[in-house]
Amino acid sequence: MLHMGETWSRAINLKLDIKQRRKDLEEALHNIKTPEADIQQQVQRQIWTPACN
Repeated sequence: MLHMGETWSRAINLKLDIKQRRKDLEEALHNIKTPEADIQQQVQRQIWTPACN
Protein backbone atom coordinates (compact mmCIF):
# COMPACT_ATOMS: atom_id res chain seq x y z
CA MET A 1 0.00 0.00 0.00
CA LEU A 2 1.39 3.39 -0.98
CA HIS A 3 1.35 6.37 1.33
CA MET A 4 -0.98 9.13 0.20
CA GLY A 5 1.92 11.57 -0.32
CA GLU A 6 3.77 9.09 -2.49
CA THR A 7 0.66 8.50 -4.58
CA TRP A 8 0.22 12.24 -5.05
CA SER A 9 3.82 12.83 -6.06
CA ARG A 10 3.61 10.00 -8.59
CA ALA A 11 0.40 11.45 -9.99
CA ILE A 12 1.98 14.90 -10.26
CA ASN A 13 5.12 13.52 -11.92
CA LEU A 14 2.99 11.58 -14.38
CA LYS A 15 0.97 14.68 -15.19
CA LEU A 16 4.14 16.72 -15.79
CA ASP A 17 5.53 13.92 -17.96
CA ILE A 18 2.34 13.86 -20.03
CA LYS A 19 2.44 17.65 -20.43
CA GLN A 20 6.06 17.47 -21.63
CA ARG A 21 5.26 14.67 -24.10
CA ARG A 22 2.28 16.61 -25.38
CA LYS A 23 4.48 19.68 -25.88
CA ASP A 24 7.01 17.53 -27.76
CA LEU A 25 4.25 16.09 -29.95
CA GLU A 26 2.80 19.51 -30.70
CA GLU A 27 6.28 20.74 -31.61
CA ALA A 28 6.80 17.74 -33.89
CA LEU A 29 3.43 18.31 -35.50
CA HIS A 30 4.31 21.96 -36.03
CA ASN A 31 7.61 20.94 -37.62
CA ILE A 32 5.78 18.63 -40.01
CA LYS A 33 3.67 21.57 -41.18
CA THR A 34 6.68 23.90 -41.35
CA PRO A 35 8.70 24.23 -44.56
CA GLU A 36 12.17 22.66 -44.50
CA ALA A 37 14.02 25.99 -44.58
CA ASP A 38 12.22 27.20 -41.46
CA ILE A 39 13.13 23.99 -39.63
CA GLN A 40 16.80 24.41 -40.52
CA GLN A 41 16.71 27.96 -39.13
CA GLN A 42 15.15 26.67 -35.90
CA VAL A 43 17.77 23.94 -35.60
CA GLN A 44 20.60 26.42 -36.13
CA ARG A 45 19.07 28.70 -33.49
CA GLN A 46 18.93 25.79 -31.05
CA ILE A 47 22.56 24.90 -31.73
CA TRP A 48 23.76 28.47 -31.13
CA THR A 49 21.56 29.04 -28.09
CA PRO A 50 23.40 28.37 -24.81
CA ALA A 51 22.23 25.21 -23.10
CA CYS A 52 21.46 27.01 -19.84
CA ASN A 53 17.97 28.23 -20.79
